[in-house]
Amino acid sequence: MNAEQKAWINKRFPIALVKELPIFGSQRKFYRIQGDSETRVVIIDGEIEQFRLFIDRGRLFRGLNVNIPEVFDYSEKLHIILETDLGDRSLELIAHETNDRITYYKQVIDLLVHWQKSFDNEPGLKMSYQIQTYDFDFARHDTRLFTERYLRGYLSLSQSKVKLLDTFFDDLAERTANVRSTLMHRDFQARNIHWYRDKPNIVDFQAAVVGPYTYDIASLIFDNHVDISQEERSDLLDYFFRHYPECDKSDLYAPALQRTLQAIGAYAFLSKVQGKRQYEQYIPNGVSNLRILQRKFDWIDIILN
Repeated sequence: MNAEQKAWINKRFPIALVKELPIFGSQRKFYRIQGDSETRVVIIDGEIEQFRLFIDRGRLFRGLNVNIPEVFDYSEKLHIILETDLGDRSLELIAHETNDRITYYKQVIDLLVHWQKSFDNEPGLKMSYQIQTYDFDFARHDTRLFTERYLRGYLSLSQSKVKLLDTFFDDLAERTANVRSTLMHRDFQARNIHWYRDKPNIVDFQAAVVGPYTYDIASLIFDNHVDISQEERSDLLDYFFRHYPECDKSDLYAPALQRTLQAIGAYAFLSKVQGKRQYEQYIPNGVSNLRILQRKFDWIDIILN
C-alpha cells in the first residue's frame, strides 16, 4: 500500500492500524485497517479487468439479495477497494472447529439455491451484465490447463500418455456444457464463505459465469481444504437436490470432475511455478477426490496410474 493509497483511505476511514491479510492463491493484496472503533478491509488489485469484474459482479450478487461485503468506496485509478470486514470466521474454520458443521453447510446450500433461482427468474441479467458462459470451449480450456500444469508440469508425464486423455476430456467438456446453466460462482469453496452477523457471506465472486447448476455444489462438497466424509457428502447432495426434484443427481458428476481437475491444476501451478509451496499439500486431497469420481469415469485410471 503506497502513500497515495493510504491518503485516499484516510479521507474515508481514518487509519489507526494496518495489518496485511493472507492472500491465498490471489495476486491481489488484502489489508485490515483499524479505525477508532471499527475495522474495514482494503483490496489492492492491479489487474484492471479483475478489478472491474469485482465491482460489477458485486452489483449482480447484491441485486440478487446475496450477502457479500459492502463496498463503501473504490478508486479504479488507485486500484483500491474499501469494503466491509467480514472477519476471519470462514466456513473452512467452522468446519474444522464444530461438530455441527452440516447445519452450516445447509445454510450455505440455501444461499446457493436462492441466488440460482433468483437469477433464473431474471433472464435478462446474463445479457445486461455480459456474463461469460462456461461452455464446451471454457471447460476444455480448464482441462488443457490441467494437462499443462499438472500432468506435464508437475508429474512430467510423457506427451504420448497425456494424448490418450484428449478424447475423454472432449467428452467431459461436452457433458459438462450440456448440464442446465445458471449463475455460477466458480470458486465456491469453504474458504470463500464467511460467517458474518450469523449469516453466510460470499467473497471472491469476480470469476462468476453462467454455467452448470451443479458446479458450485460440487466445489463445496469436493472441497480440497475440508475433509468431508462420504456420509456428509451424500447428506448435503440429497439436501441440494431436494430443491431441484425435477433434476437428476447424475448432473453432478461431469461438473464435479471438471472442478476437481481445475483445482489440482491450480495447486500445481501455484506451488511449482509461483513458488507457493503451501498449496502442494492440497494436491493429494484433489487426487483422493479423483479416486471417488473414478467410479463414474473409469478412464481416470490413466491419470492415477
